[in-house]
Amino acid sequence: MDLNWEELKILRLTDIESSKKMMLGVLNGDKNTARDITILNAGAALYVSGICQDFVSAFEVSAQMIDEGLAIKKLKQLIKKSNE
Repeated sequence: MDLNWEELKILRLTDIESSKKMMLGVLNGDKNTARDITILNAGAALYVSGICQDFVSAFEVSAQMIDEGLAIKKLKQLIKKSNE
């Protein structure tokens, strides 16, 4: 994954609404630095939990879950459950 360090500056958020907007954008398909960082974090979690055997497959699974809408679907399920 090729990260542009200058683009990381856009990830500096100062309020909850900006953070929410960025994360929902990622989960809804925005292709940007925030997505790359999200995939790195999710991939690392999949790898260290043993769900994926290596980082490459972990990053691929993370990207696939976002691209296929599974991540936003899971978030919506969590929100619904937490409001019950």
